[in-house]
Amino acid sequence: MVRTSAPFEHDLTAVDWSSDGNFLVVGDRNGSIHYVSVQTLEKQSSANSALTGKKNAWVEDLKISPDNKFVCFGTHGGLSKLEVVEIRGTQLKLQKSVNLGLSSALTHLDWSLDASTVLVNSQGYELLWWNVTGQSKVNASATKDM
Repeated sequence: MVRTSAPFEHDLTAVDWSSDGNFLVVGDRNGSIHYVSVQTLEKQSSANSALTGKKNAWVEDLKISPDNKFVCFGTHGGLSKLEVVEIRGTQLKLQKSVNLGLSSALTHLDWSLDASTVLVNSQGYELLWWNVTGQSKVNASATKDM
């Protein structure tokens, strides 16, 4: 048997599945992300990016932290923003919007195994690390054992 969700208002552009398998987070073409229950496939909550509703604001990539406490995502809009969202039960709460200073659009995100740091890749082949707990950039030389 196949189950489908109710239609979303905007086309979906990114998705990630929690490590415990209980929920999905999806991003859309409008620049918003949504918490979706795996059991019901219903949207439980949403969070908006700094560019929600603007031109080229689609969610380029999003990743749920390995401990399922945070979601980081970035939009294509070119403002080099990394949005950090806390997951509280089934609610999404925007924690921080960070301007990383990328020279081109964000293309990929990934978390460190300890869920403290996010790796950001851009269309211009830039690599940046952001420490979510300390809320600061991480020097590339400090990531060799990460």
